[in-house]
Order: sequence, then C-alpha cells, then structure tokens
Amino acid sequence: MTATERDVKAAAERTHLARIRLNQSIADAKYRLKPGTIAHDAVGSAADGAASAARKGVDAARAKPIVTASVVGAVGMFLARGWIGRKLAERRARKAAVPMETVETRPAPLPAVQPTAPHRVRPHAKEGIQL
Repeated sequence: MTATERDVKAAAERTHLARIRLNQSIADAKYRLKPGTIAHDAVGSAADGAASAARKGVDAARAKPIVTASVVGAVGMFLARGWIGRKLAERRARKAAVPMETVETRPAPLPAVQPTAPHRVRPHAKEGIQL
C-alpha cells in the first residue's frame, strides 16, 4: 500500500467518523427542539426557580422573624379590612346601645357639587389690557 492509498483510506475513515458525529448532533438537536421536550424543560426550570425562591424566602424569614411577622400581619390586616371594619362598627353599636341596623358601616356619599358658570376675570384698569 502506498502513502497515497493510506492517506485516502485515513481520509475516508475521518469522513465516516465525522458523518457519524454529525448525525448524532442532528438527532440531539431534533430531540431538544421537540415541543414536548421544550415544555418539559420549561416546567422543570419553573419548578426549580419556584423552589429556589421559596428556599430563599424561608431563609430570609428565619434570619429576620420580627420583620416577617410584621409583614405577614400587615398583609393579613389589609386583606381582612372589611371584616375588621364591620366588627369595629358592631362594637361601637353595642357600646352606644343602638341597633346594628341603624349603624352605617360605609361612609355616606359626598353631596353633589353644582357646577358654577365660568366668569371672566377683568384685569385691572391701570394695566391697559382690553377684553
């Protein structure tokens, strides 16, 4: 076998191996780009992100329990503001010995304001401005 024949045979072998690698890369790309695979990866990433955020939140809550309790309490009071208002109104009604039906739990509406006619402002006579 001559050097040229060896070179041709080696080149053919390299070409064959490159073709195998290319076909494997194409198969990998097709698998990664399948909609099911993309959706599965997205769900996994979202779950990992949510778990990481939850872990960080728990760590922060453990580091600062007073701040956490204050924030949770404030959010709870905000969400229950209607219920708290009704309970306070009931308490005021009991103290005043007035039946609850007569107690207004919502503020009265503001009276309607009648629009006034626009008026012209007359400049001072010394300024010399005429209308």
